[in-house]
Amino acid sequence: VADRLASMHFCVSRVAERQLASEGIRGSVHWVGDVMLDALLYTRPIARSKSKILEKLRIEPKKYSLVTIHRPANTDEPERLRQILAAFNQVSETIILPAHPRMQKALEKLDLAPKKHVQIIDPVGYFDMLTLEENARLIATDSGGVQREAYYMEIPCLTLRDETEWVETIETGWNILAGANRELILDSWFGFSPPPEHPPIYGTGVAAQNIAGILGHAFAQGLSQEKLGSIQNHAIVGGKSK
Repeated sequence: VADRLASMHFCVSRVAERQLASEGIRGSVHWVGDVMLDALLYTRPIARSKSKILEKLRIEPKKYSLVTIHRPANTDEPERLRQILAAFNQVSETIILPAHPRMQKALEKLDLAPKKHVQIIDPVGYFDMLTLEENARLIATDSGGVQREAYYMEIPCLTLRDETEWVETIETGWNILAGANRELILDSWFGFSPPPEHPPIYGTGVAAQNIAGILGHAFAQGLSQEKLGSIQNHAIVGGKSK
């Protein structure tokens, strides 16, 4: 519905552009990139200077993996959550898991006890999250945003879902759909090696500028047409043109 009602469509990727084309939407479509990348590039230097999360958790860069789980498909499905945690318990590596409230409730309800190397912590702020992502050896998540942030920071990602809307990250080889499959999670944990290529599938960090430029151009054109129409109407009504 939103696609049909919108007069302009700003796409984060070429895949989104093709999906709109398959729906017959073409002329109003612009590939601009992802504003989330804009935000990341702007705030990453701030996070680097302000965040003390590594020191607080006593962890070293690239010597831990980061996990986030929040989707009901995982937290509200006991067997899926058991399989995922069973895989984590078998990994011989420090895992940092900022636990979403839904995840915390699920763990309490199921009485699931992760092993000592799985450090469950309270949710963290944006600067701390960026720092944890940037310094992780691997990221495992069911979050769409974290999948993209992992890609931007060139961190291998395991998606704990059976599908993803960010298929470009799979196609480039930087993301693996692991679902809740314990064997696949374990096989991929240390066996996943992304390719050397890392194309800018979501732009280069200037999406907001691109959008503003397109809107500005369209607005200027609209004003010109409105002004021209006003002059023409005046000429018709008043009998002469000024």
